[in-house]
Amino acid sequence: MYVTSSDAAARGSVVAYSANKRKSLSVIYLPPLAETPAAAQGYQGHDDFAAVKDSLVRRFPIYASVAAGASPTGTPLVPLTASRDALVPGTLYHAAARIKCVPAFETAPRECDALVIRRGFDGTATIDIPGRAGKRSILFLKGKPTASNAQAMDALTFERRGDVTIVKLGTSERYQIPGVLVTGD
Repeated sequence: MYVTSSDAAARGSVVAYSANKRKSLSVIYLPPLAETPAAAQGYQGHDDFAAVKDSLVRRFPIYASVAAGASPTGTPLVPLTASRDALVPGTLYHAAARIKCVPAFETAPRECDALVIRRGFDGTATIDIPGRAGKRSILFLKGKPTASNAQAMDALTFERRGDVTIVKLGTSERYQIPGVLVTGD
């Protein structure tokens, strides 16, 4: 069961249990977004929860700017429609590429698949990088990486080398994101 606040923000929280072979129940813990500030970047409520396969998924619109305690005033960063930017057939992604990376829990550089959902033509996009340890998502606002779904202790930093943005998460993860993947140009 999930509940939302009664104010205009409709912020969500979860009360959930998992059945253990019909013998006992375990509490399902969904950490507050405050515990992972990078994941909450652009958050202004309007949560939606869904059971997807064997996972509980929390979704919410991402706003370009957030004033503390303000009601949603910005425009959510919604994906561009297929009529404005072509989609990879059968997906919600606008493009796919192979990038140089060192994913979570790995030490050797390799190539990773990277997929993009563009949210404008100004460099605002979400890059998803599926991996063995799960999917890494990086939010770009106006061409700069500003948030990821990494743990809060894995600070996001970046540097530019020509048309490539090198995103660093903590001390080990590295992703080389070509500008053209983000912008579509």
